[in-house]
Amino acid sequence: MRWMVTPVLLAWALAACTGSPPSTGPGDAGVVDDAGATGSSSSGGSSSSSSGAPAPLVVTPVTSLWIEPSAGNGFLTSAINSASSTLDVAAYILTDNDVEQVIGNARARGVAVRVLLDPDQAANASARNYLQGRGVTVKNAPARFVNFHQKTVVVDNARAYIMTLNPSFAGFNDNREYAVRVEQAQEVADMKALFDSDWDNTANPNVTGTLVVSPNNSRARLLDLVNRAQTEILVSMEVFADEGMRLALKNRMDLGVDVKVLLAHPTDVTQNQADAEEMRNRGFQVRFLRNPTLHAKLVVVDAVAAYTGSVNFTRTSMDQNREIGVIVDDTTVVGPLHAQALADWNAGVSQ
Repeated sequence: MRWMVTPVLLAWALAACTGSPPSTGPGDAGVVDDAGATGSSSSGGSSSSSSGAPAPLVVTPVTSLWIEPSAGNGFLTSAINSASSTLDVAAYILTDNDVEQVIGNARARGVAVRVLLDPDQAANASARNYLQGRGVTVKNAPARFVNFHQKTVVVDNARAYIMTLNPSFAGFNDNREYAVRVEQAQEVADMKALFDSDWDNTANPNVTGTLVVSPNNSRARLLDLVNRAQTEILVSMEVFADEGMRLALKNRMDLGVDVKVLLAHPTDVTQNQADAEEMRNRGFQVRFLRNPTLHAKLVVVDAVAAYTGSVNFTRTSMDQNREIGVIVDDTTVVGPLHAQALADWNAGVSQ
């Protein structure tokens, strides 16, 4: 497979971007779906083969990466405009007017469009009304999840866009966010099966491919990733309240791994002040990112593998929500992710 990274990433080694103008429309900055949720799950360990050697890390091939706020919404509107047969959109919050318009346009040209939204976000009312007025079928996600926090778009059952961002003004203009494109057949098929089950409110299907999915496997796969660290773990996370993940990272610290944790600033996520203090008391290095707003979920291990997606380090996010993400190890993707994570850490503040 030929790996591609969008032109905006050619400057990935530069320092973090400066902030963008204040939001002039509905966004999701500071919206926390599982604030305060902690867990007591074991820190676990890397899976092993029958010979005792570590099993290979489960990774997903991706074909493009975008970093916000520099990328803007063009990658997503272009993707939706390319749909010729089917379009499945899953969102926690959907408020970006451009994205709403191209979804409606897809339906107008005969594409079979399904939009699945978190039922508890009042901000979704406008998009729901607009899209239904244009003939788009919109449903609320099943109540079996605490939050429907997935942020994905699947085009023609062939190209999947997996994002940390909600399609909103804040997501494209104010926040640090990441998005990737996946075209591997098994992973796209898994995403369709998950969407179908949530659309029809049927039993949660098994995931046979490499995706990181809540509540199916995200805790196990994320623990496996961090437990492989030998030198460095960079965490950029909107919220970090899960005890199992804290224990896993503390175990790596005790083995000499340099662990840096970057959180959303407490002015955006209030609980992060107390969480940072608790982690600092255990010896963690913790900083806050003030500008841009940290809404991303990113973990980079030894500069050779990384996770990104919708999963926060909370019990609710890993064990009770619907979430989707990926673990990657291709250098053309991990390189920009590591550089951005390090630049954001260097721009971070202690208070």
